[in-house]
Amino acid sequence: MNSAIAPAYLTLILVWSTTALAIKWGVTGLPFTLALMARFTLAALLGLALLTWRRQALPLHRSALLAYGIAGVATSLSMLCTFWASQHLASGLVAALFGLIPLATALFARWLLAAPLLKLDY
Repeated sequence: MNSAIAPAYLTLILVWSTTALAIKWGVTGLPFTLALMARFTLAALLGLALLTWRRQALPLHRSALLAYGIAGVATSLSMLCTFWASQHLASGLVAALFGLIPLATALFARWLLAAPLLKLDY
């Protein structure tokens, strides 16, 4: 594996493996909307800090802003549903559903976009 890609994989694994528990802890004692806002705020601050550390500018042209808006609305709505549901579901079930998101995305892409089949070669 490329040494530049390994930290990205490790970060992705860390975030995805702790998300369900972090959501469950977040909605314990807080309204789910406040927990979601705190998570998004923390993510935005960490992202901006990373951009600053790397001396990299955030693209602010029209198409980038459109992409940010669409992704932001879609992510916000799905996470709002997840945070609301996590008040009533076990964190293990939330984790299982989160784990299936990449597979569901690939299947829907195959079905709706005629994307190529998943390749499982290592």
